Amino acid sequence: MLRTIKFASLYNAVRTYLDDKPRTIEFKWHFKERLKWEQIRIVRNHALHGWKAVATGFNERFGEYIVFEKRGFKIAIPLQRFFYIYRAESAYEQLINYNSKTIVDVGGFIGETMVLFTMWGAEVAEVYEPDPINCEVIKLNMALNNIVNTKILRKAIWRTRGDTVVGIPASRKGDHEKLTMFGVNRTSSYQFVTDTVPVKDVLDSGADVIKFDCEGCERSLLELDCNKIRKIPIYIIGLENVTSHKRDEFLEKFKKCGFKVQFVIRTAKILAQHIV
Repeated sequence: MLRTIKFASLYNAVRTYLDDKPRTIEFKWHFKERLKWEQIRIVRNHALHGWKAVATGFNERFGEYIVFEKRGFKIAIPLQRFFYIYRAESAYEQLINYNSKTIVDVGGFIGETMVLFTMWGAEVAEVYEPDPINCEVIKLNMALNNIVNTKILRKAIWRTRGDTVVGIPASRKGDHEKLTMFGVNRTSSYQFVTDTVPVKDVLDSGADVIKFDCEGCERSLLELDCNKIRKIPIYIIGLENVTSHKRDEFLEKFKKCGFKVQFVIRTAKILAQHIV
């Protein structure tokens, strides 16, 4: 059964969603399955940052999703793995000039940074993402934006080559941004086996930029010598899951290797700290 909720009083809050036309907002959803009150709030908040909710859909692998659009680019976000696009946009946009850069995206999640980098004029050559369901979302986002030259690699980055069990600790049930390498863990709420690729191999890609946001895999960079690290001109590294001691070690390592280090702290609850 389809029901409709109308909000005439929210016009000022969601004027970008309404194309600046004062009219009633309509949200439609299946009463038990589609957009709930939380999703309505999410749609409103994205609208305030210029991301319009333009469609909903259903996929057998990852369930229902919302498609947001800005400047002609679209990002599909599953309701079970929700991610705030505008927070990622705020964290990354001002770091570098992305235009004409070739980027390798390590820790692709659902393809949101792939789409953002493309929107800012970059070419994303490869996306590393170990979660098989996330890879299905990435494929959808590639199709929505006619991205055809990006290679999706369902692999994890680590110190050595092989395979490992990756999953979500039971304490973080449902938090699909917190995948962890832990071997076989019977307390995991969600896990899968994936191939691992040595981080040194990723640096042979010839990319202009590598972005690391991979729940700890970036620590393997500390074991490389400077000659290997210097193969990539620009790094964007998420350090939100790194201790302060390791963070300082990152800063010193990259300074030693001749990099200009910029430590960025954002107020957003997602990716908060980068080395550029």
